[in-house]
Amino acid sequence: MTDLINKANQLCMSCGMCCDGTMFKNATVESDEKQQVESVGLIVNEKLGEFSFEQPCKYYCQNQCAIYLQRPPVCNGFRCQLLKKLNKDEISFEMALEKVTMVRALQKGLVDVMPNAKYSPITSDDVYEMAVTINQNEPSQRMQNGVFLMLATKFIGLLTDHFWRKEKLSNPVLANAPDILQNPNHKM
Repeated sequence: MTDLINKANQLCMSCGMCCDGTMFKNATVESDEKQQVESVGLIVNEKLGEFSFEQPCKYYCQNQCAIYLQRPPVCNGFRCQLLKKLNKDEISFEMALEKVTMVRALQKGLVDVMPNAKYSPITSDDVYEMAVTINQNEPSQRMQNGVFLMLATKFIGLLTDHFWRKEKLSNPVLANAPDILQNPNHKM
């Protein structure tokens, strides 16, 4: 059991995509947790009666949480699909690390082909925003953006298959994303 806990910790320390903005634009905060989250210095925003704080988290640096022992409940309770699979012995530690490495390599490739790349790492929201601007019905745009669409599809596919929770949530902002990306629209 101790070995599994160590592997789970190593996986999280090598990844950090739930904290660095790769997977989520924000982390959802329950109303009864709002004060606790604010007490550690995170800014809680309210939109349509829902609370959240923005990602990347200001306390995430060098693959570590600077407030790990005081981290908010949403962080403490979150387990990506990859971690769940590792904990259930459905995937080996080495294969799980390979999935993290693959996503990170795709992020680097996307930085090179996205003219509006804001920063690295590229986030799923960055990919969706770019995808919405591409007219899938226009052959010249598909040709011009073919490498982006290929990398984006692999990137979103890996996040969907191995990292995001499986339930789908609706978000009208991303409803226009091309079908090729199958926008999963997840929250933390």
